[in-house]
Amino acid sequence: MDINNYFLVFPVLLPIFAGVLLMFLKFGKREHMQLYILTILIVDLASIGWIALQPEDTLTLSQFFIAEGLHVFFHVDILSKIFSVLTAFVWLMVGIASFEYMAHEKNEQRFYCFYLVVGGVLSALAFSGNLLTMYVFYELMTLTSMPLVMHNLSHEAIMAGLKYLFYSVAGAFMVLFGCSMQKEEYCIFHREALSMRLIRRASCCLRYF
Repeated sequence: MDINNYFLVFPVLLPIFAGVLLMFLKFGKREHMQLYILTILIVDLASIGWIALQPEDTLTLSQFFIAEGLHVFFHVDILSKIFSVLTAFVWLMVGIASFEYMAHEKNEQRFYCFYLVVGGVLSALAFSGNLLTMYVFYELMTLTSMPLVMHNLSHEAIMAGLKYLFYSVAGAFMVLFGCSMQKEEYCIFHREALSMRLIRRASCCLRYF
């Protein structure tokens, strides 16, 4: 397999590892922490930009097997390029804007730890090549982003976090139920093949109108 295919995991693992490491780092000044976060977000955006510039359908990584017929599958197409670049850019801009917003908050370093981790999970979600991979990283996105909602640990924040968790998990279970209703093959289908099948079915339905 082309070594470039393994580069797909770089914008996923970089912010995740950097976020976990951030929890244990000690910074002399707040500006040093901001520089660390900004550097990770910029490098992550640059790596995703490099991936987006590669020829379409040349980057695929399917080495993470869960069970027979089930595997985590990364694939880059035009849709994943758009969403990954857009997500990384927005994540960088929001991160910059949050520096001022978080200036008066407690446990700021913990907040940015989860902020970076969620950025990596969102990249994995954009690169998902099948429904199983999308489902796995959607659940991870829910679990890793909930601490951002509950950050200040007030009663309102905790209730909002629990409500967020309920709606997200309920939505994910509906996706899982839909997969089971459409048979196992849908869960391991390549995303493009599944999209084409759904488009054909929609076209058939429109003929009746």
